Amino acid sequence: MKAALITLGLIGVVAIFLTMHVSRKNIEVRREQLALDACRKAAVEKLAFVEKAVSNTIVIAGQGEAYIPVASNLVVGLLGEAAFPKPEKPPARVAPGANPRTTDENPAGLMSREEIERRRAMSAGATPQEPPARRVEPPRQRPELAREANRITEDNPGGLMTREEIERRRGIGGGRSPEPPPVAPPEPKPEPVRHSPPPVQAPPAEPQAAAVKPIGPEEPIMIMFKQVMSQVATLQETAQKAAEIGGQAQSLYEDVRNAMASSNAQPVVAAMDPLVEESAKLREGALPQLEGIKRKCADMGKEKVRVEEDRKVRAEAERKRMEEESRRALVAAEIQRGEEAHRAVLPSIRKFQFKEALQTAKGIQDLMKTDEGRKAAQPAIDLCARLVSFKAFLIERLAVDPFKWGWGEGAAARDIVGATEEGVRHSTGFAGWPDIGTKQLVKIIERYVNDGKLGAKVQGENALGAALLLRDLGAADAAEVFARRAAQHMPSLDGELTRLK
Repeated sequence: MKAALITLGLIGVVAIFLTMHVSRKNIEVRREQLALDACRKAAVEKLAFVEKAVSNTIVIAGQGEAYIPVASNLVVGLLGEAAFPKPEKPPARVAPGANPRTTDENPAGLMSREEIERRRAMSAGATPQEPPARRVEPPRQRPELAREANRITEDNPGGLMTREEIERRRGIGGGRSPEPPPVAPPEPKPEPVRHSPPPVQAPPAEPQAAAVKPIGPEEPIMIMFKQVMSQVATLQETAQKAAEIGGQAQSLYEDVRNAMASSNAQPVVAAMDPLVEESAKLREGALPQLEGIKRKCADMGKEKVRVEEDRKVRAEAERKRMEEESRRALVAAEIQRGEEAHRAVLPSIRKFQFKEALQTAKGIQDLMKTDEGRKAAQPAIDLCARLVSFKAFLIERLAVDPFKWGWGEGAAARDIVGATEEGVRHSTGFAGWPDIGTKQLVKIIERYVNDGKLGAKVQGENALGAALLLRDLGAADAAEVFARRAAQHMPSLDGELTRLK
């Protein structure tokens, strides 16, 4: 019994030990997994930062490239198509033994793709006319470093590069890697579009810019154009560097994602820090480069304006001389027409059609093209405007304060009960304004203009209106009386009767 108890105790101890061991192992696995996840998360964040910086740099470079046609258009707009001439050349004579395909565009005399295909299609026994031209290889992209097949070991289960390998890769990132051994090339992996820098597109006129011979003040704009092209090329180089950094960051991110252990992923994540800093610096450096291009194009625009203004000086002087002669003749004609505006509106005034007269006067002024003509027509407008206001004053006063026994004289006198735009209503009928005699009109005016309850300004303004109306109706003496009263109430109105003639 005692032995059984001891056995059971030993079994319990062993079970507890195994449980603790398994728990400890699980904790270590979870801890390792958390550390690896943290490395991957950090790599994702750093890659996202680099990609955003690269994308912004490429966008900035594209914006800078858009100023190339702006600059070339400024040059052409100032100098014409001759700014980038295309000289006509006589047919080149082919020297004996020379390659007939040699031209300025093909200095090496290389065969075209069609010629190569035709040569390949020739029979094997055909004698070639000339030795095959040396094929010019296009610039190669930096090949991906081959990964060692035996990199995955017990100490490196993730198959990651060592720190020395990472430093070596970073050291050779800016130059051309050595030629790979002649093995079957791996299937090309398309790079993300975000890492592709915008192509540098030089305008067709750039190679010919050196042949332009600027004349006088036209020379600076060509110098500025070349400076713009140089600045755009520098900005494109910045975008190219940013794209290369984006590719390096993508490669390191792939290594972190494929890592099996955090100890292998951590140094790779740390290796991404310089790429983050460099991409940010390139983005920040691209902005002042773009601003420099903008400023230079703005300077070209100013230069274009300056040269064009210089060209216009003599023509502008002649134009102004002729324009001034035409203007003097026009001013004289319009002043005479403006002075006759009063005569044009006088028939409407005598019919008490003051609003129509005002529109006529304004129409005459609207036809004027000179300030002097408009000024000459202004008195007629002011005259009609005062008559419109004066008529409205009389209509309002007759409505508010009817004129008892105001129509007629003696036993035949009747009450004036109101007025409208067309005429005056009295107790026995209606009389149009043009039908009212001068004596009756003066009687009505005396009643309301000389009302002491009105202020000095109101009495002065309407006394002047009465003077103007009576003058144009032929009652000059009564007009002078009301003109003096207007000046007494408002000294500033003195002389208005003369001005508004």
